Amino acid sequence: MIIGVIQGGNVMRYFYNLFNKKEINKEPKKELYSLDKVKSRLDKYLKWSEEHPVLHFFDSLQARLHFLPSDIRYQWKLFLDFFRRGKRGFGNTDTWNLSSYLSKVIYLSLIFLKNTKMGCPILYGYDEAKDPKCEENSKQWNDILDKMIETFKIAEKIANQDYIYFSTKDNSFQEWLRCYKQMKKIHEECSSRDYDVHIMDFGECQYYEEGFDLFRKYFFALWD
Repeated sequence: MIIGVIQGGNVMRYFYNLFNKKEINKEPKKELYSLDKVKSRLDKYLKWSEEHPVLHFFDSLQARLHFLPSDIRYQWKLFLDFFRRGKRGFGNTDTWNLSSYLSKVIYLSLIFLKNTKMGCPILYGYDEAKDPKCEENSKQWNDILDKMIETFKIAEKIANQDYIYFSTKDNSFQEWLRCYKQMKKIHEECSSRDYDVHIMDFGECQYYEEGFDLFRKYFFALWD
């Protein structure tokens, strides 16, 4: 009913302007919000929600009821995707963020492979005379798997926008540092207590890239 009143108000204003021969497109343009104004409005709302928890509850309840039909449709899609994954390996909703889905699958698969493997590939530089039982070779392979596992754990967070990553290979160090400082500044100005993001430093980015390089190098050695 409230929505109808609002819509009706817009219609009445339209006809009022029309009959008074006023062009609607000459209405004063709304001022765009800067980051500081957005942050100020957010802080005010968070403060209001803490001071008035009951009103905040009903305010959020109204929003939940409004989106309830779409939530039900979404849950039905997830239910169908459970069976699609069993049949073809992925669900329709997985393609909405395929990088996140694949990162999680590879991450969990690598952990399972490391914990259940019966052997390991012969790595470059292996000397049977010095390592007849293949113990050192197996240890090196475990270290490689650990780096891959950590990389895809980070990759899922990057795909979900919990981590921010800048390539150290596609950019010079000066360009990388410029992007890093700029993102740090934006993050400090817009950070919220309800949501925080981690900006990867240079060492973290290099470690992440090393794991991807190892995954590409030993892709066909991921067997048991």
